[in-house]
Amino acid sequence: TEANILYMTWDDPTALSGGSTTAYIDGPFKKVVRSSSYFTFPVGDNGRYGPIYISGTSSSGSKDWIGRYYNVAPSNQTNLDPPLQLVSNNEYWEVTGLSSTSANVRIRWDDQSQIIPATALARQKLRVAEYNTTTSLWTKVGQTIVDGGQTSGTISTSTPLSYTGVAKQYTIGIEQTASAQITGTSVGVCNDGTTMPVTFVIAGTEPLTLTYQINGVDVIPSLTNLSEGTHVVNFTYDQLYAISGAGNYVITVGSIVDKNGYN
Repeated sequence: TEANILYMTWDDPTALSGGSTTAYIDGPFKKVVRSSSYFTFPVGDNGRYGPIYISGTSSSGSKDWIGRYYNVAPSNQTNLDPPLQLVSNNEYWEVTGLSSTSANVRIRWDDQSQIIPATALARQKLRVAEYNTTTSLWTKVGQTIVDGGQTSGTISTSTPLSYTGVAKQYTIGIEQTASAQITGTSVGVCNDGTTMPVTFVIAGTEPLTLTYQINGVDVIPSLTNLSEGTHVVNFTYDQLYAISGAGNYVITVGSIVDKNGYN
């Protein structure tokens, strides 16, 4: 418990090793960690092992760090900062670093992590999510994945996270797949130099590539190197007529592909 916190003052990163579902620290664990160093907190809760690893620590000398694991759902699960679309419903971690310290964080998934996708491709959307107490939103902070299958793997940050002496909460998140929606207006266009604007709203890991169709015919070239957000494409009469002749035009999204080739 917080009142009886286990505290290790030896700053060697190998001072404590091991850990399993039957051998872990139940509750917060405080450890002195050197600057430019690392440590795995062998923590767990209610029969479940949930180690958390910090690395690349930055501090003025060796400092206290605290790690803790909770085998319960995090709070505010539906408060999500896009592109996050989901966070864990049965586990989270806390890390506390003193003011003016920073470190990278690595969390794991196991066979009880209920939101892990079945395919390797979909698991590339797993993220480290941090609860932002200023915005009250779960926010993506890491996406470096080591995939051991649906029942094991790790997700890490690659940019060190800053600490202020207050515990930060982390859990597993899933980023939304690339998506595109047409929100433009139904208008007419004539052969008089006017254009027909069509608005696309897209989301995903940038840069994105959008393909679309006019009356069922693929339009080439695709729209490439797009950022998340709103994009307006102005079609001329000549462009539309060349594809489908005179008449009505129906514009639809063909596909949206993100930086990693996912859609």
